[in-house]
Amino acid sequence: MGSGDMNLAADVSRFNTEEKCRSYLEQLRWPDGVRCPRCDARTGISRIESRGQFDCDACGYQFSVRVGTILQNSNLPLWKWFLAVYVMGRSKEGVSASQLKRMLGISYKTAWYLCHRIRAAMKDEASEALRELADPGETHAPDALITQSEAQDHADAETEAIEPEWSIFVRSIGSSYHHLSAKHLPAYLDETAFRYKNRHNAYLFRDTLLRLIGSEPMSYSNLIAGH
Repeated sequence: MGSGDMNLAADVSRFNTEEKCRSYLEQLRWPDGVRCPRCDARTGISRIESRGQFDCDACGYQFSVRVGTILQNSNLPLWKWFLAVYVMGRSKEGVSASQLKRMLGISYKTAWYLCHRIRAAMKDEASEALRELADPGETHAPDALITQSEAQDHADAETEAIEPEWSIFVRSIGSSYHHLSAKHLPAYLDETAFRYKNRHNAYLFRDTLLRLIGSEPMSYSNLIAGH
């Protein structure tokens, strides 16, 4: 799978078709051979070339590499997923749904849903100390978070340890995000922490894709519930 992570300019030809993207995801998900996600059969799996799917002789289930993952039920071409993953992972201060909307030529709703599904694959990365710094109420305007950050007791050892992530997060809400709901604030914190922890990871693109195919499906209705 290469000696390093994806380089957008050099490796664009690697993922310029749906087939190439799908093949790469299949290698990541099933490095020891395709397995049926319903009955776990390893044999009797045939490929349906025209549909980019597999058929399991054991249980009759037809599936693709997206099934059972956070990519399930998405009509977006995989290359758009790949580009969004690359850009979100490499952007130090984050990428807004509006930016992805323009970049990928999709609706704002689709871009927003896409961003949150990628963030869901970065979950559980923010420390408790980082979450306490945000201390969400009903909503947080960027100015309120910036004011709060300036008032923190930075002499505290635990705060000092996560201060770089907090500083990046504060900058991101000023440059990329302009309104964060209390419900989704933890997802943005996790994204910031994930990017910071992986800033020297030569395989960030691959590792993020592994998280995507290892994450359960997320419905739009659940995402906006109570929003």
